[in-house]
Amino acid sequence: MKKLMYSMLVCGLGIGAILAAAPEARAMNGPQAIPVDLGPLGTWDVLGGIDGYGAVVSNPIPDGSGRENPTNAAIANAQIHIVKPSGLVRFNVEIGAYSFPVIGYADSPKILYTRPRAGQIYTDPVHFAAVSLNPSDHFSIEIGKLTSLEGFEYGRDWKNPNFFLSGPGYDEIGTGRGVQANFSYGPVTLNAQFSDGYYTKQFNYVQAALTYTLNPASYVYLYGGFNAGRTIIAGKPAASAFDNSNMVGGGINYVVGKLTLQPYVQYQWTPKDPVVGAAKTYGYMGAVLSTDYQVSKQWSVGSQIAWVGSNTDKADRANAAIYGDWFGFGAGVSYWSFQVNPTWQYKNVFVRPVMAYVHLSHYAQGQGFGADRGGPGQFYGVLELGFLL
Repeated sequence: MKKLMYSMLVCGLGIGAILAAAPEARAMNGPQAIPVDLGPLGTWDVLGGIDGYGAVVSNPIPDGSGRENPTNAAIANAQIHIVKPSGLVRFNVEIGAYSFPVIGYADSPKILYTRPRAGQIYTDPVHFAAVSLNPSDHFSIEIGKLTSLEGFEYGRDWKNPNFFLSGPGYDEIGTGRGVQANFSYGPVTLNAQFSDGYYTKQFNYVQAALTYTLNPASYVYLYGGFNAGRTIIAGKPAASAFDNSNMVGGGINYVVGKLTLQPYVQYQWTPKDPVVGAAKTYGYMGAVLSTDYQVSKQWSVGSQIAWVGSNTDKADRANAAIYGDWFGFGAGVSYWSFQVNPTWQYKNVFVRPVMAYVHLSHYAQGQGFGADRGGPGQFYGVLELGFLL
């Protein structure tokens, strides 16, 4: 019991925030910019924050050594975000350690999935870093390590009303190296990006996003990403499924009084391609509903329910296992997940207890939860603590 309580109370440090193409919805007041006047270099903004977690989980999956880990505690993020927000030439950079808390991934022996997906190469502490040229209020162009245009969920947990990313949220690219153009006119914003996709060093991925602002707090967001060529990473056929995939999605962020609703749907697929190795088109459909209710100045409650369903190939299970296993439970799996996240924040300090559950259907034999990988469900309990500048 002492070990359990210790794990639930341990917290770590983290610093950062993500600039997004569309307006944000979050369950807490994010890091506040500290302006630093550097004379001829202009005024730069510095943002920061600290967070970490302790966790318990039912039906833990054995790790590489065969041990089951029902408890876990770790640093969540450790970053700093520096922005030059004005002038013809601007930049923003976020550096430090970071993790992606995600619910419903089989290859996560610990509760959080913190390592990159196969094919991604994160060898430096830079989450993103870009320089932009801003000749007018309606047009800008940026180059560097860019954030993805796909999806509604952010890679930093305190930017979301919920601690965990959904499965569809994690399957999005996140960051890639490339160039992006941004256009805006009235309530409409269009972003277009050309990059190396899932951080492959092969530049052939095109993304676009369209935002229509309904009012200062609500907006509609449509997005898509497409591999315009073919990406093959030697020795990593499973990575080719993501690297050659396409994605479309969209939803709405709608605020009614103290309640924020954020439903979205997403479809991702890898087309049939004998050169890549995919014997048929493999894909999944995901639907996510996130909510946030601001109870008072100090209290808010976030929640999320998500569902995904994927296809398989019963005539060629071996090929489906490589190119159609989107979540680590085998091709053809479907699952739903639920989480609730009450958040207390006093000035810069926040505490967020989390309860979550995921349930599988149609998963492959021996690829579920638990010591024998036969269980359909998993409960999570997390206590997150943090400090935002």
